[in-house]
Amino acid sequence: MKRFLFVLLFTTMMLPLAIAQELMVKSMEILPMDLSASIHPRNDLNGKACALVKVKMPLEGAVFEGNVLGSVENKAGEYWLYMSEGTKQLRVKHPGFASVHVMFRDYGIKALESKVTYELSIVGNMQYGNTDINLKTYVLRNEGQKEELLFKNGDDLYLSFLSPVNGYLAVYLVDEDKHAYCLLPYDEQQEGCYRVEGNRNYLFFNKKAAESSMLRYVREYKMASNQNSIVNQLFVVFSPYQFFKAVDQSWDGVSPLENMEPLPRLLSEEDLQEWLTACQQRDKAMKVVIKHITISK
Repeated sequence: MKRFLFVLLFTTMMLPLAIAQELMVKSMEILPMDLSASIHPRNDLNGKACALVKVKMPLEGAVFEGNVLGSVENKAGEYWLYMSEGTKQLRVKHPGFASVHVMFRDYGIKALESKVTYELSIVGNMQYGNTDINLKTYVLRNEGQKEELLFKNGDDLYLSFLSPVNGYLAVYLVDEDKHAYCLLPYDEQQEGCYRVEGNRNYLFFNKKAAESSMLRYVREYKMASNQNSIVNQLFVVFSPYQFFKAVDQSWDGVSPLENMEPLPRLLSEEDLQEWLTACQQRDKAMKVVIKHITISK
């Protein structure tokens, strides 16, 4: 069954970004199968078992600030940090680089848990600049092979995407009521962003083009409007470094069109902009493509 959205005419704008000599978080995740925190435990001052954060970082001499208990163990490109339960952040420093302040919630982790092992990947000497990543992002109408700028009521919406490097992707649609709908990652996915492979063509919102492993997640969208013309913005957010989508919620309002199925998860446009600003401050390689879309009856 197709999903209905309000959408419109496309112009593309790349937000300018500057690259500095700095540390960057590539990813952070829980390692549920890694029992190191239990096999090699360390307790905090209250006798509570710590969490273990394994920092993968190809630089010697890193310094860590936060609730770190005891000495940091350096295991050939991997630092082992024992941190107290409930810790929510960490600062990483290294001579010659701007430090990075890691807020765990930005990677889907509210706080560290006792006896749980985490992996934090940090890189230095930025490998990607704003002009290095040439994204190919096209909006397709129905079964068309070329980008279409004008849609009519009932047309299918697809997004063609190609990046020259591996990375992470999120897509939002902002309507005229300032609602920002998260189109990607799909509602049923647990990941905070959609992982993409470099030099691979993707066609999103199309079940026919989906891999078998992704088929159950894919949502398809059909343009719909009860007005003569409306204008929305489509935000395509990409980075070679992992990020976590903005905090959103399920749609609990009344659908503006009769028999419309539930819309994707959403947040306010203001919250989306605040999230983008925060992301770009810590990730200078992030790119945002904005397309203005028009649909008529």
